[in-house]
Amino acid sequence: MSFQRRDIYLKIEPLNGYSPLAPVLCGRRYGRDCMFNPGHELGRVTPQEIAEATLDALVYREYLDPHYTVQNTAKLVASDVNEPPWNRRIPGALLYAKPGERLFIHVLNGDKTDCHSFHLHGLMYGIDSDGAWPMGVASHDGRRSDEIKPGQTWTYIFDATPETIGAWAFHDHVRNVQRNVNQGLLGGLIVRDPGSCADHEIPIFIHQLQSAVQGFFFRSGEMHPGDSFTVQPPDGIFDHAGVCDYYCAIHGTSMSGQITVQPQNSGQPAQTHTITIQNLSFGPPIAIRVGDTVKWVNNDTVDHIVFSPGGGKSTYCLNGRAYVGNTPTLVGNTGERLRWYVFNMDLGSVWHNFHPHSTRWRLPAPPGGASDVHSLSPVETFVADTVVPPAMRLPCGLEELQCDPPADACLVRIKGDFLFHCHIEEHMMQGLAGLVRARQWIWVDENVVKRTSIALPYDDGTNECPQVDVLRCQPRHHGPKTGPQGDMPGMDMGGSGTSCGTTKTADSRW
Repeated sequence: MSFQRRDIYLKIEPLNGYSPLAPVLCGRRYGRDCMFNPGHELGRVTPQEIAEATLDALVYREYLDPHYTVQNTAKLVASDVNEPPWNRRIPGALLYAKPGERLFIHVLNGDKTDCHSFHLHGLMYGIDSDGAWPMGVASHDGRRSDEIKPGQTWTYIFDATPETIGAWAFHDHVRNVQRNVNQGLLGGLIVRDPGSCADHEIPIFIHQLQSAVQGFFFRSGEMHPGDSFTVQPPDGIFDHAGVCDYYCAIHGTSMSGQITVQPQNSGQPAQTHTITIQNLSFGPPIAIRVGDTVKWVNNDTVDHIVFSPGGGKSTYCLNGRAYVGNTPTLVGNTGERLRWYVFNMDLGSVWHNFHPHSTRWRLPAPPGGASDVHSLSPVETFVADTVVPPAMRLPCGLEELQCDPPADACLVRIKGDFLFHCHIEEHMMQGLAGLVRARQWIWVDENVVKRTSIALPYDDGTNECPQVDVLRCQPRHHGPKTGPQGDMPGMDMGGSGTSCGTTKTADSRW
């Protein structure tokens, strides 16, 4: 097979002060939780949560010239109305290729403090392009493929063939791979199928983000009910002040705890602090002093592993962001075709899955059939084709109106927000969820709308959390209802998303 050369330029760069809860600070566009999870009843996360999740990240960024002066500022997901600007996003780069291309990927390490590499899954290459330390090769001037020093470059060469059509992850592969990936050194290369005819391409990365602050590393064995685990001097763990974030390596970051280590007061004796594990919880945060002992006792009915990876607070993310309202909101018209490229870049011991609402895809035969959930092991990828569902099922009167609208009918736009998420509930509630926003144009007239028992979800063109009363299912003994209230938008025939007049209106979107 003959190949056509294509050069790609990537640079490893810092992205400082990044929070997956608010990639762009001081704006209402982020810092949201439109699922109103516990503690977020106003639809907002707290400033403390934003600060705790903040890290100095590292990303691969694509440049369009060999001098690394012109950045590729194209969006990762064109239909994502929540995607941050190109210089405040994770992943930093997404690459596309087609069968028959030979890719020369030139990687410049712009991190001034550490060595890194580039490891790509799936394509055809030799050991000179594997990027996995310490199995790489060296050049005559001392550079290494598996350990690019600050300011140095390495060129990795890959062949895209028909057998490689699909989605392939890339990431750093120098020593502490998970630590570097959790800082943001991840991305994907998609070898496009020439026969695909999707209206929207949707790359989705499931991953963690965690600062690489060193210290407080420990891991218990598997703790059965009744077992205990102790961290005590002279193990050198709680020997300096700081904040230790830890979690259960079996149940993931949704079961997490925190220990604040304060400086030791002279003359104060060391103490032992006991943390009781029960109800899938480590309980509230505790404060200790340098030199103190911490003991965990498993009073739960299931096994646990107490694990601190030595970094800051870990956050589950979709494309570098957590919680609906920050995570991708993908906008498309009903019936448009979506091609999903789903990457699981969480290298921990907890798997994830992918479930989009009100849609499905065909399974290969055998076994055949259809599915709407797919499990993903670490660094597994998945490609699925779906369509944007109807914004809503129209009541009978409105459905009949669509066939022969009267002369005074209006063409209006409605919307339906459909979740896609990891179906491990703790992960979804920790922020692993996004939205497909289906837009649909329908004919209405005043008489039919008055007879319709359902308030139509008009699309006013905004991107806000829904207006709901989060307390409406709780017992109310006296006083009026409280909580966020709001009227359903009326038929504002001159507003966004409407087209109305005295005669039938033709619209290309109908």
